[in-house]
Amino acid sequence: MVIPSGTRKWRIRNPYEYRTFTPYGNPGPGLVAKADYVWPKSRKCLFRWTRDSLRSDWYGNYKKIKCSVTVPMDELFNVDAYTPGDYHQFYDDPRTREEYLEWAPLLLAAEDYHAGKLKIRG
Repeated sequence: MVIPSGTRKWRIRNPYEYRTFTPYGNPGPGLVAKADYVWPKSRKCLFRWTRDSLRSDWYGNYKKIKCSVTVPMDELFNVDAYTPGDYHQFYDDPRTREEYLEWAPLLLAAEDYHAGKLKIRG
């Protein structure tokens, strides 16, 4: 499954242009992540990861903090169902090329995953 990396997206003037903000020590679930739990009836998935604490204890040790997020299935992209080269049907047709800009980051991330350039965090 592909989900946005980081925890927040900041808009810059143009609604199609995003900067992704990833806080220090909190990588998020990753661009490609496997759901830890799926609720089929409510159509939601749970993703879990650990992050570093921002403050140390008395001895200077930083603890790992467990984090999780629940995402509706409508907002996820299934990388396993994608076959390499599927992005051509959007890019090659001039009628759907405008919609390709919205889907391009997800399709290219799935392409990189199947090519072995992107690994599942976990």
